[in-house]
Amino acid sequence: MLFLVAVLVKAQKKITGNSVPELANGINHILGYGQSLSTGEESGKVLTTKPFDHNILMMQADTFVPYYNQSTENPLGGLGIALSELEDSKYHKILMSSHGVGGFSIEKLSKGTAPYTNLLMEVQKALTIASSKKENYNVLAVAWTQGESNYQDSPTTYKNKLKQLKSDLNRDIKAITKQKNDIIFVMYQPSSWMSGEPKSTMTTAYLDLSLTEKGFYCSNPQYDKNYVRSSNGVYFHMPAESYRRLGAEYGLVIHNILHKKSYKPLYIKNVSYKKNTIDVVLSEPVVIDKTLVSPVTNFGFNVTGNTIESVKIINNKVTIVCSSNIGLGNILTYGFNGTEHSGWEFGERGNLRSPVVQTLSFGNLYKWLTYYRKEL
Repeated sequence: MLFLVAVLVKAQKKITGNSVPELANGINHILGYGQSLSTGEESGKVLTTKPFDHNILMMQADTFVPYYNQSTENPLGGLGIALSELEDSKYHKILMSSHGVGGFSIEKLSKGTAPYTNLLMEVQKALTIASSKKENYNVLAVAWTQGESNYQDSPTTYKNKLKQLKSDLNRDIKAITKQKNDIIFVMYQPSSWMSGEPKSTMTTAYLDLSLTEKGFYCSNPQYDKNYVRSSNGVYFHMPAESYRRLGAEYGLVIHNILHKKSYKPLYIKNVSYKKNTIDVVLSEPVVIDKTLVSPVTNFGFNVTGNTIESVKIINNKVTIVCSSNIGLGNILTYGFNGTEHSGWEFGERGNLRSPVVQTLSFGNLYKWLTYYRKEL
């Protein structure tokens, strides 16, 4: 179901410090877009059934009412929780809308398709409503939750498709809103392509984009989440608690952006090797977690064409000792090791995460080490 959510507050004092001054007044729109995970499909129970306070609203027809999730636990609910509890709603007015379509590939969501056109129509509608209230309006971000239907793409192929989509949306949206700021893309790393499908490495595309292209932000891989069995036997969708956490992870990224703080996921920053030893430098110190994610061999690392004898982790340094010298054909991976299904117990996963990044009312948020693949 299409719905719009707004975080609306009374006039506030001018924001100082790290906040983004151009977002101090008016409506800032976040567009949820992608395939079924972007809509909370098969969430089962709905957690956000009690309407929020009057500062967090959704649009029904042409009016605003207190926000609550209806038929599914849409991840935008978790995003709203994060922005509310991190007090961004005290200073910014945030409008959110959901436009995803289950089972759709990126090609079916790109320029020229019905979902793309409908999204632009909703932007125009939101602008019209904001103008009637004498509010400034701009589109801040797209929360992009898609990729399972493109599991066969190479990372390069998928990156090119996503860059084109972002470019098209940015151009077409700015033509409507006349805003100066470019839209940003906040993304995850898919973790449910394994269920019933051959192995794929396209999930590394999201990290690559966030590290090399302006306006792309990768939040987290999703291997720490639970997944539910669909009627066709695959494990692509999440229960309500996991959707809420996914949305909150997006909210944490946007919170940092609103406050002009840099945000990067937890990732492998550098890899070097000598003889039979591989030295890995991570972007941040990590802890080993075998509870939230079930134990996996070598904490999730693998060296194709070789055998790992030991893995030692100290702060942000990982030392991998192999049985033979590193040579042609050896490929270092992290997270590509699932045996069946998806998620924390049997899926493609790893045991390395950051310490607590943020605590919200429903639990802690962490950064989990992102998927990685490198030919040595």
